[in-house]
Amino acid sequence: MENEISSIKPLRAKNLPIVAFIGRPSVGKSTIFNRILRKARTITDQSMGVTRDRIMEDFIWNGVDFTLMDTGGIAPEASTIQSQVSLQSEMAIGIADVIVFMVDAQIGPTKEDIYVARMLRKSSKKVILVANKADNRDWTDFNFNQLGFGDPFTVSATSGRNLAELLDLIVENVGQAVVEDMQGQETEEELPPRRIAIAGRPNVGKSSLLNAFLGEKRTTVSNVPGTTRDAVDTLIEYDGTRYILVDTAGIKKRYKYDEQLDYVTIKRSEQAIHRSDLVILVIDGSFGATSDDQQLARYIADEGKACVVVVNKIDLVEDKKALEDNLSHQLRFIDYAKRVNVSALTGKNITKIFPHIIAALDNYNDRITTGKLNRWLAQVTDKQPPNVHKGKVLKIYYVTQVTTRPPTFQFFVNDVEAASESYMRFLENNLREEFGLEGTPVRFSRRQH
Repeated sequence: MENEISSIKPLRAKNLPIVAFIGRPSVGKSTIFNRILRKARTITDQSMGVTRDRIMEDFIWNGVDFTLMDTGGIAPEASTIQSQVSLQSEMAIGIADVIVFMVDAQIGPTKEDIYVARMLRKSSKKVILVANKADNRDWTDFNFNQLGFGDPFTVSATSGRNLAELLDLIVENVGQAVVEDMQGQETEEELPPRRIAIAGRPNVGKSSLLNAFLGEKRTTVSNVPGTTRDAVDTLIEYDGTRYILVDTAGIKKRYKYDEQLDYVTIKRSEQAIHRSDLVILVIDGSFGATSDDQQLARYIADEGKACVVVVNKIDLVEDKKALEDNLSHQLRFIDYAKRVNVSALTGKNITKIFPHIIAALDNYNDRITTGKLNRWLAQVTDKQPPNVHKGKVLKIYYVTQVTTRPPTFQFFVNDVEAASESYMRFLENNLREEFGLEGTPVRFSRRQH
């Protein structure tokens, strides 16, 4: 791929063994995953094949740490999108240490189960056969032994029956398994990874961008809007620093919610942005920024997040001047964000994104000394004194930075009402220019002294 970022390395967190839930669609993988974690981490409903990406959560049972992985269903005969979901599950098999192979105790082995079993036998991984929905039905009516993993361990994800015993069995199989390529990477002195949310409207190329970063199909990519339904975390390392990339579902205006699943998906994406340090806002350059993009930009600004705008599909844009005008208007709430024009499909300019991410995060966490701030203030107010506002003359005695993430500054003044919004905006622009605060919002407060 053109301009591939070779210095980005996918990581597995904390050297933990991975336990993956594998099976055909709708056997209850996400339900049991959520029941164990006691929270709705993945999106579940009664529709077939709702989980589309690999979802991972760290877990401790009886003093043993491991990572649980929920996956989409594997189906031998499937639509294009389901085949990509199946590929995700096959990749999960490749990195898992222990596999929980789930089947349905209500209907017995199917041809899809036999297909999955054949795949698992070739993997040579530790496999626990689990028959879900074993509330009333006697599973012995069915020949699960034909799958090649002995008698199934029976559970009920909905009632919680035998889940504690299943976890005991998982711990037995986990044993001392660790990930060799993560040995010694994490120490007590290491800072926690910085969280980066990849956000945007449905089908603008968020997952394609993540896959371009990683050089692998970490998330499901297709031309169907709404392919990513969960916020999917990926731990990476870039130039010696760890980051968590969160690929979010597409965010649309609330009046466009047409089903409960859509509402839950979008709330999950908003929560991912809320927890992030920086947001990569992906715009479809071939279409331009829309009112949905504008609303999302406002949400990012309101949340006080650092931001880099990635304009994808730039190779399809003919009138770049019109696009620039469109972006400047629709994304004015995050005019502090650097824009990078890319093609996630070809890899064009992908390498230019991370340097701007690093700069924005550094500025987001930056602290400017009070001495520097007040020398700047004296210079700028001498050059451009404040105008009379509401019949009052503003006097600014001094300024200090009160917090970071984002940088927040408090101005001590003679009269709060004398400080006009236009003059404070002038000070903000000048402050950004003086201290190079690219990529981060800046907040001002005024206090009467």
